[in-house]
Amino acid sequence: MQTDIFDLNEPYYQNLLQDFIYDIYHHPDYLLAEASRINARAAAISISDSSNRFLLPYLVRQCPENIYKLVSDRPLYDVISPYGYPGILLNHDAQNEPVFLQKSLDLLVEIFQSQDICSAFIRLHPVLNSNIQNILGSHEVKVCGTTVSIDLSLTEDEQRKQIRSSRRNKINQCRRQGFSAEISLFRENHIPLFIEIYQETMNRLSAVQDYYFDRSYYESLVQLYPHIFICIVKQNDEPICSGLFTECSGIVQFHLSGTKTEFLRLTPSTLMLDEVRLWATKRGNFIFHLGGGLGSRQDGLFEFKASFSKLHHSFCVLRFITDVNRYVDLSKVRAQQLDMDPEVLLNASFFPAYRG
Repeated sequence: MQTDIFDLNEPYYQNLLQDFIYDIYHHPDYLLAEASRINARAAAISISDSSNRFLLPYLVRQCPENIYKLVSDRPLYDVISPYGYPGILLNHDAQNEPVFLQKSLDLLVEIFQSQDICSAFIRLHPVLNSNIQNILGSHEVKVCGTTVSIDLSLTEDEQRKQIRSSRRNKINQCRRQGFSAEISLFRENHIPLFIEIYQETMNRLSAVQDYYFDRSYYESLVQLYPHIFICIVKQNDEPICSGLFTECSGIVQFHLSGTKTEFLRLTPSTLMLDEVRLWATKRGNFIFHLGGGLGSRQDGLFEFKASFSKLHHSFCVLRFITDVNRYVDLSKVRAQQLDMDPEVLLNASFFPAYRG
């Protein structure tokens, strides 16, 4: 099996992508933006065997210094996926080759271990990786929740029938109230408006810090041109709701959104998603992925998205302990810092345990 590891600022990666159906989360500019946001390094591994191809982009983080220095005389690292749903890319020939996939993952673990990487947390793509759970089984694949998407290959009438009647009523109500929606490429001049509405929404929800982004993050999203769009819902020319959406390889993703508090009861986001659905269909895309609930829970956000479509997907992750001894040692140090039993920390659901 031939293996290549490289940083994502190399043109070689962009050329490799052409062998796959990929999403925005695999785009080098998106990964580099995420790496900058969390102080990580963006990299990828390519594995091939005959006509089978495996490609995994990922982010490498240094383990917390106050932990690794107590167990190692050199830095230790872990691997995570960027925000969103990246996952593993397999070309057409590799889609139904379970032996190749398993060998690739085994080789991946070996390579990570040789690079002082102790663990890897890989978020799978609910659409592109939908068959991986069947190939690998529940032992390696952990189901974390459910996501919702709209099948854009259906006729407009068939799509509308998938929307719950109560949601259709809300959409019609928004239109009767004179709401309008504009969809355009996301540009730098849109950033102040989006930040204002988005941060007001996060404040209202008492969101954790991970859901707040500084201006430089949005500036990096602008660099995803021509794959990123903004939808602005207005009432009497006043922006009241806004969302960011990506379009790549026929897949439209719902990235971020916000609604002004004073207009919340009017649910302008209902019109926004319906307008993006219609727009995405006209542009020839095959799926509009809305995502799931907060933290993959089946909460109010999930129910809102599920009211638009009956098409659901499992959201799964892969969790690898690539260096068992170091992983346990790091977790023991972290448990001591937290004044708790190491076994309790190691058996907790949070992964990797030493970051808990």
